[in-house]
Amino acid sequence: MKSTPGAEIKPEGNFHDGLGNYYPGKDIEEYSIKELIWDRAEYDIQYFEDTYVVTGHTPTQGIMGNPKPGYAYRENHHIAIDCGCNRRNGRLAAVCLDTGREYYVEKS
Repeated sequence: MKSTPGAEIKPEGNFHDGLGNYYPGKDIEEYSIKELIWDRAEYDIQYFEDTYVVTGHTPTQGIMGNPKPGYAYRENHHIAIDCGCNRRNGRLAAVCLDTGREYYVEKS
């Protein structure tokens, strides 16, 4: 990820949303399917020093302190890409993990 020197995107896990019951040093294999798929991310926590966590499932309109609700959220090595496309002020989003470029489809 070009926007943060020293950090990179690592395809080590598939998360639908967050890392439930997170604690430092816990291996990805120790997480249950429920913790990886359904538990919500805690966006005020930086889970890893050198790895981004890319999540969906929680619309960015619901992330406390988000300065741009409805657009990709990038803080604390999180990239939240659920931009609430089913909401009135939402849109469909994608982020290129190689370049960091954001793409949006607005409702017509």
